[in-house]
Amino acid sequence: MSPPITIRRSGPDDGEAVTKLLAATYPVLMAPAYETDILSRALPLMVRANPVLLATDSFHLAAIPGRIIGCGGWTPERPGTGEIEPGLGHIRHFAVHPAWGGRGIGRALFEACREQARDRGIDVFECYASLNAEPFSRALGFIRLSRRDIAMGGVVRFPSMWMHCRLRPIPAGPDQLASVVVPHPRPGRTRDGGSIITRAAPAGPATPGRAAAPSFPWRSASRPPRRWSRPRPPWPGP
Repeated sequence: MSPPITIRRSGPDDGEAVTKLLAATYPVLMAPAYETDILSRALPLMVRANPVLLATDSFHLAAIPGRIIGCGGWTPERPGTGEIEPGLGHIRHFAVHPAWGGRGIGRALFEACREQARDRGIDVFECYASLNAEPFSRALGFIRLSRRDIAMGGVVRFPSMWMHCRLRPIPAGPDQLASVVVPHPRPGRTRDGGSIITRAAPAGPATPGRAAAPSFPWRSASRPPRRWSRPRPPWPGP
C-alpha cells in the first residue's frame, strides 16, 4: 500500500529537501525537450530551492513520511522584477519526483495554489512553462500565448512557453459583454502589454482559461456557423 500523501505549506527548514527534489526531477524530465548545452548551464540555477519562496505561505509541498515528493507555489510578485499587478498571480517552481508522476500530485498542488489565490483576489495565473511541462499546463487549463526565451543569470536563455490560466469563469450571457485581454508581443499597448477586446459573449458559461467565442445574432438559422478562433500572436523573437 502506498504511503499517505499530504499537501502542506513550506517552511524555511524545507530548503534542503526541496533542493534534493528539484535536482532529482528537472534533469530527468527536461532532458527530452532541451539540448544538453542549455541544460548544463540552466540547471545549476534552477535546482536550488528559493528561500524567499519557502518563507511565504503560498508555496506548497507534497509529502510522504520522511520525504518531499512534490512542490509548487505562486506569488503575486512577478519573478525577477517583483512587480505586482492586481488580479495576476505567478506560478513558481513546480516539480513532482519522476517516481511519483501520474498520481495526481501536480494537480493537487495546483488546486491548493488556485484555491488560495482565488481567496486573495487573483483572477489569472501566469507561468513560463518549460517545454516538457506544456502538456501538463494545458491539462490544468492554461493556454499558450507565445514562446519566450528567459534570460537566466546572464549565462543562458532558456526556452519556455508563456501561458495564462483564468481562475474564474468569464461572465457570459445573451445580454452580457465579456472583456478579454489578448497579449501582444510588443509591450505598450496596455499596462500589461495586451489589447482589450470587448465582444458579445454567447449564452452559457465560458470554459476557464479560454476566451468566449462571439455570437452572431444576424446569421441566418439555415446557414451553418463558421469555426472561429483567436489568431495567435506572432513570434516575438529572443
